[in-house]
Amino acid sequence: MKIIFEEGSVLDLIGHLEDDLLNIKDLKALARQPEPSRGRRYRDVLYSTYVRLGYVTASVILEFKDGLVKSYVFMGRVIPFPGRDNYLEMPVYTEGYLVEKSKSSIIYRHYNPYVFKNGKALFKRVKELGDKFRLSDLEVYLERISEYLEYDETL
Repeated sequence: MKIIFEEGSVLDLIGHLEDDLLNIKDLKALARQPEPSRGRRYRDVLYSTYVRLGYVTASVILEFKDGLVKSYVFMGRVIPFPGRDNYLEMPVYTEGYLVEKSKSSIIYRHYNPYVFKNGKALFKRVKELGDKFRLSDLEVYLERISEYLEYDETL
């Protein structure tokens, strides 16, 4: 395993995830942890966890057609602030890392922490990422169906 300490922060890690989500032609599959139950959006699961506990963790796993698997891992916790009773109004300390597994190697990329102004700012970013994930997931799903239909027609 190779370990790399990146100079960028969690915001840079989020930017890399966005770029990978937009790289639909190379994506084979997408997943998230924790997986939301049927009928619930991932962002809503993360939001309700954070509002109750002041802590949240999320992982996005992307599998590429060339066999590369990227696991993006994010953790956030409230920084208690006197005089405020709502976690959404308090700053949020976030950490994150990326694990890239190929057939021949594992690379662990550690990113510097980032502090969001408050929980609302964090979840605005989560919403934006959620929209991109959903679009990419749908595009990959449609591509897989079209490949299946093309295969089926050759029989």
